[in-house]
Amino acid sequence: MAKCNTKMRKPRRKHSKEPQAILLLPQPARVMPLEMQEALRAGIIDSYQMGDIKERTVIDNQKNTLLYLKWCNGNGFQAVPCSDEQAEAFVIYAANKTESRETLLKWMQSIRWLHKMVGIDDWYMPTRCKRRLTAATNTGMVKQPKQSNPITGEMLDALAMKVNVASRAEMLPMMILMIQHSMGARVDEVRLLERRHCRPHEDGTADVMVARSKMDQGGVGMWKLLNRTAYAYWLRFQKLHPVQSEYLISRENGEPYAAGTVKVVVQNFLRKHGVDASSHGARIGFVQDSVSVGIDPLMVVKYVGWKGPAQYLNYTRNVSVQNVGRQIAEAFGR
Repeated sequence: MAKCNTKMRKPRRKHSKEPQAILLLPQPARVMPLEMQEALRAGIIDSYQMGDIKERTVIDNQKNTLLYLKWCNGNGFQAVPCSDEQAEAFVIYAANKTESRETLLKWMQSIRWLHKMVGIDDWYMPTRCKRRLTAATNTGMVKQPKQSNPITGEMLDALAMKVNVASRAEMLPMMILMIQHSMGARVDEVRLLERRHCRPHEDGTADVMVARSKMDQGGVGMWKLLNRTAYAYWLRFQKLHPVQSEYLISRENGEPYAAGTVKVVVQNFLRKHGVDASSHGARIGFVQDSVSVGIDPLMVVKYVGWKGPAQYLNYTRNVSVQNVGRQIAEAFGR
């Protein structure tokens, strides 16, 4: 006979939005003096309450700082201020803890964030630390993240033909990909789009406000286009699977999806239909499609939300350029 577990399970608590719930304090006094911990606490709460930094960013920065604080505690260092030699020693240590260049960079940036939160704005990562990062990348000690294969508009059209529209679980990820591609957006931006910020047009398109994004921490936002295909698919989804919600995309109870959950939903959908790409593929596909129709790269960079053209060049590095000569000749009538 199976043994019955009579222990009372603790009820799951929803994520608390109280700022104190996301503070990773206290730390030992030898790592960070008490007055500095108070300054750190005040800095985090101020950023959280002011809203100039997203809540998720505040939480992630603290998690990324944990390794550095643990390392300081184990080696008898004071965390702030950090000397150049101390920073370099930590980077060498951290490079042996991960194979991901992106993770190593986040750990390095967390030291800068820690200084900024206690009011030391003029601390920057030493040059030798940046060289250590480059050396770790060049030697293969850490690796660049693998870029997703693109999901172009043509691929989306073919994929839409396979979707069982009677199934909410099938239509939802298809709709997310369409909206992503239409806006050149990240999943995290798409999942938080609000219906009140959607303005339909007579031609079947709609403008939707991306209120705040990774590159727009101040929350000024930007209006982006839902093309006719994406907006019509969203309307059809609402007709077949109606949900009362303030968001364009939501759970059946109207609540927004967590970023990680949306990525898994899309990834499972793509895997089911044999598409070797991630949830970021539609954004990459948008950029590559812009090349094929001759959109000005600088306009694409601005529309997508990048500070410079580096990521544009990264996304388009595998795009064929064999027709460039012909396009230039036709443009000048030669």
